[in-house]
Amino acid sequence: MGTEATTEEEHTPEYEFATNTSAHGFARVADNKYTLSRVIWVLLILTGFGVATWQITMRFIAYYKYDTTTKITMTFSKTLQFPAVTICNVNKYLKSQLDQTDIDFLDQATSMLNPYDYAYNPYSYEDYSYYDYGGSGDAAYGVPPAAPSGNTGSVNIDDLMANISLWYPGGFDFANFTKEKGWQLTDTNIHCEFKGVKCNISKSFTPVLTEYGLCYTFNAVPNSKPRVFQDQPGIGNGLKLIVNIEQSEYTNKMERGDPIEVGLLFQVHNQSEPPMMETKSLAVPPGFHAYAGVKRTDSAEMEPPYGICDRASPLKYYSVYTMSACVQECKLDHMMGNCTCKLLNYPGPGEVCSPKQIVECVKPILLEIKKNFTHMCPCKIPCQSVNYETYLSYAKLPSDETAPEVAMEYGVAQSDIEKNILVLDIFFQDLNYVISEQLPAIESSGLISDLGGQFGLFMGFSLLTLVEFIEFGFTRLILFICRPKKKKRTITPVLPKEESNSKSAFHY
Repeated sequence: MGTEATTEEEHTPEYEFATNTSAHGFARVADNKYTLSRVIWVLLILTGFGVATWQITMRFIAYYKYDTTTKITMTFSKTLQFPAVTICNVNKYLKSQLDQTDIDFLDQATSMLNPYDYAYNPYSYEDYSYYDYGGSGDAAYGVPPAAPSGNTGSVNIDDLMANISLWYPGGFDFANFTKEKGWQLTDTNIHCEFKGVKCNISKSFTPVLTEYGLCYTFNAVPNSKPRVFQDQPGIGNGLKLIVNIEQSEYTNKMERGDPIEVGLLFQVHNQSEPPMMETKSLAVPPGFHAYAGVKRTDSAEMEPPYGICDRASPLKYYSVYTMSACVQECKLDHMMGNCTCKLLNYPGPGEVCSPKQIVECVKPILLEIKKNFTHMCPCKIPCQSVNYETYLSYAKLPSDETAPEVAMEYGVAQSDIEKNILVLDIFFQDLNYVISEQLPAIESSGLISDLGGQFGLFMGFSLLTLVEFIEFGFTRLILFICRPKKKKRTITPVLPKEESNSKSAFHY
């Protein structure tokens, strides 16, 4: 009886599973004859399971933090698409294009209207007292300090509008005024070469209105033909501009709040990105040769939950989403929503704001955006972007020996070269570029590998081992549910033989 009971116990389903599973240690517990050894193996199994569970929990926590890493790749190319280059003269209006009426208008209006965005202003609200750190006075309550009135005298905006009606009876439009009176790019004031070949000024440059008035963009049209590319690095293999800034045509006045500098502003940017001259431009003074070495960087960002870019971010007037375009359209939406007009340098079909609308509506709106930019313009970073870093160096020109030749070449007096002539070389320093790609720190495949690695190291588990446990548990559950119910046994008493015989005899 004892041997039969032992055999029955050793062949229970649990015993069969423990001795046949591919998980390590269970057979040691089931087959071991020594209690102490069994206890040790049980403790080892539990310890391994606990450590594996702890490690896996930490991996899940790290996975759901959605941390990222950055992959940097250096890509070499035989040719590189040349970027767009926007240039602006610091002088907004040409003296030869202004009559006395225009001068009177600028004297009265400019100090009221500039800067209506981020353009230069020596009396800008951007003052430390505006961000009061516990001081006293109006600044403590967020009231900006008053800007000097400039050359406006007693003229207010209503007087200015009345004067404009008299000066321009046919109507006044800021955009048309700037296009007609602004800097004109011609063969007489600029010489352009690309890879040593002379440019066609009218075809190579596209007029664009910015905060600095009428500017011009080289290679503005994406996928233009013929394709503008650079196939050799270094100076002379890119864009070369020799510009006469015509300082005699300058009309800027400090009392109006105009820039007091002289020179050329330029920005190297992607063709799909609007120029942001007030924040990203670089300056070249006359009398210098500027060397602008360019390096390209491509960036790829991830969408939530890993990153904050959004591939679905729509733009109304730009086919490619960029941060600059988003900021511009955000300001445009606030202007159109509150003022029903737009500034001349913003895209879209809306009406250009009058001076009265700029003073009474646009300037307060832009100032409010400047103070609460993150809340009012929640622009997300682009998922794909191309950026151009520009490295500037300068050389003085001309040398004493070449001064007469330069003066003869560009039709200016030697004494005027330092006042008016500048040279700008823009080129790729190398025909390689960096790709910066944001990637998940822990990918799904990596998490699965970690799970298998932890259980495999501490428990000897594999995916098939997990299937074995699932199969065993499912089988035991089915057997438990479907096991036959035990019938109740009826006990019938057995009578002694003598009594049985006596009863039989009684019947006879």
